[in-house]
Amino acid sequence: MSCLIVMVLSLLALPASTQSVPDLTLRVGVRQRENGKLDNGVHILALECRSGQCSLTSVSVNQCSDNPLGTPAFPAVVQVSSTRAGTLKVTNIGKVLKVEESFEDIGGSGANTFLFGYEIKGIPILRSFSGGFTKHSVILDRVITAEYIPFGNAVQSVALNCPILVPGVDKLP
Repeated sequence: MSCLIVMVLSLLALPASTQSVPDLTLRVGVRQRENGKLDNGVHILALECRSGQCSLTSVSVNQCSDNPLGTPAFPAVVQVSSTRAGTLKVTNIGKVLKVEESFEDIGGSGANTFLFGYEIKGIPILRSFSGGFTKHSVILDRVITAEYIPFGNAVQSVALNCPILVPGVDKLP
């Protein structure tokens, strides 16, 4: 009997971070805030977890800049990281998933950290979100930090500031 009590007490003393990650899909639209300024870029994050494996897909739009066509436009940028590839770590801390993503690109290396607060009522519902990134920019020779600010409603329409660049087939001359 005392052995059973010790086992039960040991289980109760386990931190919430040892909970398994549930099967779910959570999506949120965010903007980056750096040095107090909210950027026009829109980032749609989709976290999907199945059988203990997770992936995070980010689609970035509205990051307008000059392009070869001579007018401001943006390419849609899609990035994917996963626990399987070793670029993503997801920890369940109660009803919050802590998501840590590492990345490298031509400009340097960095990390995103997100907290997805969720509730499951038949389907997973996103209840809260916060996040940010830190990047060591080799181009700027400094560390850049930004906070991710979620859009306030479950669904909204966002006007874009410029057209999207769409790839196509390059015709032979």
